[in-house]
Amino acid sequence: MCGGKWTNCHSAWMNKPFGPLSVVCAVITGPDGVLLSRRLNSAHMGGKWEFPGGKREVGESPEAALVRELREELGITVEVGPLVYRVQHRYPEQGLIDLSFYLVKRGQGCPQPLASAEIRWFPPHQLAALDMPPANRSLALRIASVADLSSLESCFAWREPSSGAGW
Repeated sequence: MCGGKWTNCHSAWMNKPFGPLSVVCAVITGPDGVLLSRRLNSAHMGGKWEFPGGKREVGESPEAALVRELREELGITVEVGPLVYRVQHRYPEQGLIDLSFYLVKRGQGCPQPLASAEIRWFPPHQLAALDMPPANRSLALRIASVADLSSLESCFAWREPSSGAGW
């Protein structure tokens, strides 16, 4: 019989910090700019603009999670491109979050706000003025520094050559 040892062991395990929450996000570009979604007002950080995406499920690859999230949130099917940016941010309410941002190479369907208040295409120069969660802001500022949309890919020099397909 464990007696008090089990309680102490269990309490120590319950208080042990776990790894960061893994979140995947999409950088979707098109002729009118970068696609962002605005969080529902009832959500954590409601009303803020963000790159679409969401939490990875246990055992799910980042790419599979992003395909699933974009299908659920925007009603689109995508081909996930390379990882272009990664950041960790600690939110007091949620702890440490590890965000991985991927370029979306191609997409099928017309994006719709199925799980957000709205979606909108923004020219890169407008991103710096948007109200965004801190973990999304650093990438938005990097994209906003691009002079025009035609040079947006230069922001991500390691992106694979475009086949011309997509939005």
